[in-house]
Amino acid sequence: MTAAEAQQDLLLVFDETVTRADVDGWLRHLSFAGAPTRVYRLGAGHVLPVSGVDSAELLAAAHHLPAPTRQVVRGGAAWLGGRPLRPAGT
Repeated sequence: MTAAEAQQDLLLVFDETVTRADVDGWLRHLSFAGAPTRVYRLGAGHVLPVSGVDSAELLAAAHHLPAPTRQVVRGGAAWLGGRPLRPAGT
């Protein structure tokens, strides 16, 4: 894996079973890694964008946190509204 592939932007998608405390744990983990910390609501779930860090290393170090339901790799300018994030449409 090249450095560019390791640092690709992605979205961590969590379903409704993940609690706000779990999301806060992820936000602390991202902040400690130097990644921007934002959270978006997606229906009953949450989405955390990850950019500017080695995503593979970040995920490996998060073994103590609940795993994301899905990971969506950034694929264009409109990635928050694209089909990979919302397969059923809007």
